Amino acid sequence: LLGYLGLLAAWLARRFLPKLEKPAAVGFLSMASFAVIFSLYLTYLEPFVIKAVCVWCLISAVLVTFLLLLGLPPVVRLFTTMDDEENE
Repeated sequence: LLGYLGLLAAWLARRFLPKLEKPAAVGFLSMASFAVIFSLYLTYLEPFVIKAVCVWCLISAVLVTFLLLLGLPPVVRLFTTMDDEENE
């Protein structure tokens, strides 16, 4: 739950606080990346260690993967803009 609240806070900061747009976008992508890696680890543990499947865990893994994919375009756009500004 704290991870999802952190992602929400980063998204809100990127969306409504122009000064924090870049760090919030990178923070969102970082948190989403960590969440996906952690979900992969937990998904591996389910069948091989605890021998059970958690539906919430699988839904959460899909959700954080979707959030990661949604977080990529803003960061790519920011870094592309930064590169364009440096080349001028």
